[in-house]
Amino acid sequence: MKPPPESDQAIPTPEPSTNETSSTSTAPPLGDAQKFAFETIIETAKQIITLSTGLIALGILFAKDFAGGAPSGARVLLGLSWLFLLFSMLIAIFMTLGTVTGALGKHSHDEPANPYADNITTAAKLQSGFFLAGLTGSILAGAIMMM
Repeated sequence: MKPPPESDQAIPTPEPSTNETSSTSTAPPLGDAQKFAFETIIETAKQIITLSTGLIALGILFAKDFAGGAPSGARVLLGLSWLFLLFSMLIAIFMTLGTVTGALGKHSHDEPANPYADNITTAAKLQSGFFLAGLTGSILAGAIMMM
C-alpha cells in the first residue's frame, strides 16, 4: 500500500465564534476597595480560626494543672468558653468563608459581589461574638482558678 499523497494545503481550522450574546461573558473586575474588604474578611476569619484553635489546645493542655482543684463554676465556665470558641471556628469556616466564596462565585455584571451583604456581615458578627465570648470566658475562668 502506498501512503496518501502529501498536500501543501493546510487543514482549515474553524474560526472562534464572536457571538456577543454569549452567556459566558466575564464579570467586571472587583474594585480595590472591594478586594481589600474581601481580603480583610477572609484574613479575619483565618485569624479567628487560628486563635480559637490555639486557645482550646492550650486550655486542654493545662486543664489538669489548673482545673483540678478549681471551683466547679470555673470548670463549667472554661467548658463553655471552649464551646464558644468551637462555635466561632465552625462559623468562621462554614458561614463566613462560605458566604464570601459564594459572593465571589456569583460575581457578574448583573450581581456584583458585595462584601457588605447581610449574609456576610451576619456571619462575621456571629463568629466575632462567639470568639469574644469564648475569650472572655477563658480569661474569667483562669482568673477564678488563680484565686
